[in-house]
Amino acid sequence: LIIKKMTSMKNKPLWTPTEDRVKSTSMYDFMKHISEKYALQLNKYKELHKWSIEERQLFWSEIWDYFGLKGYKGNQPFLVPENELPGTKFFPDGKINYAENMLKKNNEDIAIIFKSEDKIYRQVTWSDLNKQVLSVSNFFKSVGVKKNDRIAAYLPNIPETVIVMLAAASLGAVFSSASPDFGSDGVLDRFGQISPKVFVTTDGYYYNGKEINITEKVEQVITSMSSVENILLIPFLNSENVYEGDNVFLYDNVIKNFQKGELSFESLDMDHPLYIM
Repeated sequence: LIIKKMTSMKNKPLWTPTEDRVKSTSMYDFMKHISEKYALQLNKYKELHKWSIEERQLFWSEIWDYFGLKGYKGNQPFLVPENELPGTKFFPDGKINYAENMLKKNNEDIAIIFKSEDKIYRQVTWSDLNKQVLSVSNFFKSVGVKKNDRIAAYLPNIPETVIVMLAAASLGAVFSSASPDFGSDGVLDRFGQISPKVFVTTDGYYYNGKEINITEKVEQVITSMSSVENILLIPFLNSENVYEGDNVFLYDNVIKNFQKGELSFESLDMDHPLYIM
């Protein structure tokens, strides 16, 4: 009886945006742009969705232009074949770089706000984000990282993890990550399959107010992965117990010593791999 009553009840939305809020969204602005450009009357999401299905080529072309993607859109057709998922290639002649589009801003606005329990609070501006990505990208180049190489990050959710990912993406390298609460066997199961050239890690993380040092696990992982040529170490706890070696580079030194030139981006196919999740 309860099940019957529940299924017969009319679903009501828990929250509905105000009209002003709807009109302040990018989707609404895009819908108005399409309506004006193609003499349409698109006033609701369902109407935009219907148009996007009926005019797939136009929709994706307009999405590229509206959001000002950096790269090369290529020529029509923008979907080949038009309606076959999985299998359809988006912008098959196009070229793009994810990091370049993520780093279009380069000012003093806040890009990342980070808080680690009650221990650490930091803000990273777009300007500083660009500078740090430049340094890490230059470092990766200096140790021979190139397109299609893998970068493995054994890191917590910290700003440097984002920076390493963007630096890898700028070169067309493929980024993969694992949480530092993984045991060494779990990390090896994940990273051992992809043969990373560079291993990026830390000394530990905070959990429930306690410092958790992972240096022993890091040693176990590194000694079991013959593909790793260099290690980038990002101390988070600033512990005295950290992994050391001739091929270990400290993050702060990389940021200081590799801040040269301008950030460049490898032009990549639209289906070039970005992450290994």
